[in-house]
Amino acid sequence: MDLEAEFIYRRLEDAPLYDAISHVWGSDAHKDHPFILHGKRFPVTKKVYDILLSMSSLFGDRDIWIDSLCIDQDDTYYEKRHQISKMVGIYKAAVSVHICLEGPDNSWLAGQYLQEILIFHAIAPGIFDAVMLENVYNRRSDKWLSARIDGLLDLINNQWFRRIWIVQEFVAGYHIVVHYGGSCIPWEDIIRLHHIVTTTNLSMLLRYSTNKPGNLNRFL
Repeated sequence: MDLEAEFIYRRLEDAPLYDAISHVWGSDAHKDHPFILHGKRFPVTKKVYDILLSMSSLFGDRDIWIDSLCIDQDDTYYEKRHQISKMVGIYKAAVSVHICLEGPDNSWLAGQYLQEILIFHAIAPGIFDAVMLENVYNRRSDKWLSARIDGLLDLINNQWFRRIWIVQEFVAGYHIVVHYGGSCIPWEDIIRLHHIVTTTNLSMLLRYSTNKPGNLNRFL
């Protein structure tokens, strides 16, 4: 499927309503996916193509800001230096900030398990710690539980959380949504997860389940 787009050049204060994309570029630099820009082929990486496809609309135009296209990547000095200085304003002015994360095949389990944890903690806080402690022992024999824990760990371990400049994106953003494994996770749910991990035995369950404790520490 060919995606079509065109650049709109505006001063930030005169910009139309738009969504801003936050993502990790990754190691795949091959620009071999079809993208039509101003009527001409403009190949992009698979990751950028997938993001644009997921953000596109069949019902009308949608204005999107994404750094890999809206910042001239061939100008390694002036353009990047000039645009990076405006990043806080770009994310602050956006209607929504969409954090698009890549994940493994089981990434859809993360959103499901996250919602279960949030609901369970909200309705049964008195027994939450005991159940999490019990799950430390149950995960070895319960493959379904183990798979969901692994899915949540993959989300927490995502390299996006290790980027030092993400602060400007989620602090400046007005409405923030995390896209992961087909799930749309409100940023407020990520904050709630962080609180639960730091105050309950969920942290013990995750620490005993991961071989990357350093990444968990960064999330905390």
